Amino acid sequence: MSGRPASGKQGAGVQSRALAAELVRRILSDRAYSQRVLHKALDEHPLAADDRAFVTHLTYGTLTWLRVLDEAIEAAAARPVSALDEDLLATLRVGAFQLLILHDTIPAFAVVNAAVEGVRARRGRGAAGFVNALLRRLSREAAVWRPSPLPPQSVAEIAARGSLPDWIAAELVLAVGHEGAWRELCAMNAPTPVTLRMSAADHTTREQKAALGLAPHPWLRDAWVSTPGQSAWREQVLAGAFVVQDAGAQVVGEIARGLAPDRVLDACAGVGTKTSHLASLLPEATLVATDRHPRKLDVLSRTLRGVTRAQPVETAVWEAGLQPPPPKLSPAFDLVIVDAPCSALGTLGRHPEVRWHRRPEDVAALVAVQARLLDACALLVRPGGHLLYTVCTFTRTEGPEQIERFLKERPAWRGVSLGSSLPAALQEPSGGLLLPSRDASDAFYLGLAQRVA
Repeated sequence: MSGRPASGKQGAGVQSRALAAELVRRILSDRAYSQRVLHKALDEHPLAADDRAFVTHLTYGTLTWLRVLDEAIEAAAARPVSALDEDLLATLRVGAFQLLILHDTIPAFAVVNAAVEGVRARRGRGAAGFVNALLRRLSREAAVWRPSPLPPQSVAEIAARGSLPDWIAAELVLAVGHEGAWRELCAMNAPTPVTLRMSAADHTTREQKAALGLAPHPWLRDAWVSTPGQSAWREQVLAGAFVVQDAGAQVVGEIARGLAPDRVLDACAGVGTKTSHLASLLPEATLVATDRHPRKLDVLSRTLRGVTRAQPVETAVWEAGLQPPPPKLSPAFDLVIVDAPCSALGTLGRHPEVRWHRRPEDVAALVAVQARLLDACALLVRPGGHLLYTVCTFTRTEGPEQIERFLKERPAWRGVSLGSSLPAALQEPSGGLLLPSRDASDAFYLGLAQRVA
């Protein structure tokens, strides 16, 4: 989520709220990625910086608190949200977010008037009257739906009050305990800062970074964390001084640097943000990047331009476990990194729609894919070499249980610590889970195994 919203000027406020409602409708109905939809819309609509921030906050906030908002709307409308007009429902959801969650920053009359004006222009007086009546009722009854300061007493209460599907709340409790689940959910539901990585082109001083709203990450040496709502640093990203990269992904580079490998395989490289970090940290190492999507490797090649290295990064299209390894993956590697496809439940702070798009059966299918990738990539590790497994999620089946299965089936492998320079939570041989409230990171699991024979 973005930082504290601007209130929006009257005309622009109507436009911003209407745009946010349309984006929420589109993201939910199309099961789309919020960042892609939002960035495309903001490129197409010439809004002032304050209004762009307002649209972003309304969109992410509405998606985050959707369960609470829908329960309030259903109570006020005396019918399920599935029975409401899709366009009007999106307007009601954005309005309810402002009335129930942002009640201390935006006057209720401004919320209701802007919503009614926007609906009247699109749909006429009848629809506007319905929205007016329902939002006014929500405004009168808002105190009933506002978050309680008391900690929840059950998994069901965590889910209901924290706006999660019950099954995701249960997975979070399984991963970090009842008290920890509520703490991490509160962190993921709050405005989420952006984490940046310094590049070789960064020449800004610490004071200049502070002026851009950036503070040093608590324990990552090259990482900087933005103040929620600040965006002055974006020009530095466009200029190449910084790269947007979550702390969990940056840890991969720190672990690799500590292992000092000669030959490295990034087996699920994607568009290359992680690969470019590895390339800059290990300029003398042979680095090969693979992915099953040729288009992503094309983007990766462009991403790597400007990274100074003793030798170029090699790329190859490979779907591990379903295709034989291409010739350039021989001989074996000192380090193979498997940043596997996962449920992405650890990214709820930056991608709130994931909680509504994902299903329990998706996790089971992904666990099978992850196992296939680990099994195939293990064959490319030399004796004494390492296999680093990462997923941006907190589910135990995708994280520690995946590594436990891998090691149980392979007597010639052992679990090892991720590195002494990392926080204590990552020092166990079974790997570790980064947490938003503690580590200024997505919930991100990392496990490291070594082939001993």
